[in-house]
Amino acid sequence: MAQTVLARSGGFARVRHVVVAIYDKALDHATLQRHFENIDMPRLIDHQTRMIAGVMDGDDAFDDETLRRAHARLGITAQDFDDMGVILRETLEDFGYPPADVDHVCSEFGRRRHLVVAA
Repeated sequence: MAQTVLARSGGFARVRHVVVAIYDKALDHATLQRHFENIDMPRLIDHQTRMIAGVMDGDDAFDDETLRRAHARLGITAQDFDDMGVILRETLEDFGYPPADVDHVCSEFGRRRHLVVAA
């Protein structure tokens, strides 16, 4: 049986380090940082770690309706989503993930665009 991206990457703890790095970059980003004012960052990091680990493990941690409801009132633009996608890709690459694994995770992120971007 082939190992999942999560297993190859060093597991949940390593993914948490990746997610922390993603949000460090997002908090420094000129237009993304506004989305994180008054946000419980440890809670958000926990949620995102579970989501990305789920994607890496081949299991959706959150269903589509949960994602849609969680993002509906946040006013996330297409540009915001694209900027987070760039940060996600760069961070995975910074952590040494193989290109195929980076592509997989980023593809799964992109697949959820319609659930996150405000209409």
